[in-house]
Amino acid sequence: MGICKMVYFINYSKPRFLFVTSFKVGFSSIGGTLEKSFPNLVISFEKVNREEMKIKNKFFLVRNPFARTVSCYFAWVYGWNKLDYSKTEGGLLFKNQRIILRAFRKKMLPESLSKISFNEFVKILPKIIQKDHHFRPQIDSLCDKSKLKYFSLLKLENINDDWKKLCKILNKKMILLHRFKTKHKNYRFYYDEKTKNIIHKLYKEDFKKFNYKF
Repeated sequence: MGICKMVYFINYSKPRFLFVTSFKVGFSSIGGTLEKSFPNLVISFEKVNREEMKIKNKFFLVRNPFARTVSCYFAWVYGWNKLDYSKTEGGLLFKNQRIILRAFRKKMLPESLSKISFNEFVKILPKIIQKDHHFRPQIDSLCDKSKLKYFSLLKLENINDDWKKLCKILNKKMILLHRFKTKHKNYRFYYDEKTKNIIHKLYKEDFKKFNYKF
């Protein structure tokens, strides 16, 4: 058991640490900051082995599932056809976008994404939640969920204070970068009772383990 395939940053040189997170949980900002600060940092999308789990300093960054879902929608669905595709991977749709479009049985075109409303996106999530790491519950990063107690839990909502604590533990002063921030209103604006219930049911373990509410 241990950690499943998600996103991990591992520093084998001093200070040794393991940093676990998920996509749309400040991955680009946190990852960019850690890469800049630790030249030997290893980024892995594979399973962390037992030896790596023995690293003393282990951190787990999480985010309110309601906010994460809104961020995912605005990053990968809303207004996607307005972007400059020459800056993406060959101008092609990404895997998670193709999964979304297949679920809606829509043509594999950028403009197809922009026609999907937030409510429609939420209602299709139960069908695609396990098909891509952008949708999976954050707690699924741990194959053995009992190991959560060995991690220092950081919350994106409290990242300024939590980041200071991390810097103190690692004895490293780091200025947190801010990359690819999605622009939208407070996440509460986008939900009705039906979509709230869907997200709460889909990510019930995240809400329970990380003590989140609407």
